Amino acid sequence: MVAKWVAGIEIVERTAGEILVSRPGDAESYVLNQTAGHVFDLCEHGYSKLEMAKVIHDRSGLPADERVVDLALRELADAGLVVLDGPPPVGMTPRALMRQLSLSGAAECLLPAVETIVVISPAGS
Repeated sequence: MVAKWVAGIEIVERTAGEILVSRPGDAESYVLNQTAGHVFDLCEHGYSKLEMAKVIHDRSGLPADERVVDLALRELADAGLVVLDGPPPVGMTPRALMRQLSLSGAAECLLPAVETIVVISPAGS
């Protein structure tokens, strides 16, 4: 499966651990944690899930497991930031993935996360 950015996506800001992404004219923006941000960036270049899993492993130390990428792709697709060329990945919660991969509780912050924030226009705009 390959994923690509939705047309019109705009990267508003990058920090060491997060990316703020928006769509022009949309009242919502999205904060991607570091792992979700890596997957998001790799989507722009047409990487396969296996290739993404290896990059995530190299950058975060998480297992090179496609289920980590599946979690990120599902969250990115649900937020409307990427389109998938196949059916969406089977849903799995971060907690269930942690159990299946035998990850410690501290590793939860490394799992992909996409948070929605509402952008409020200044008065008079």
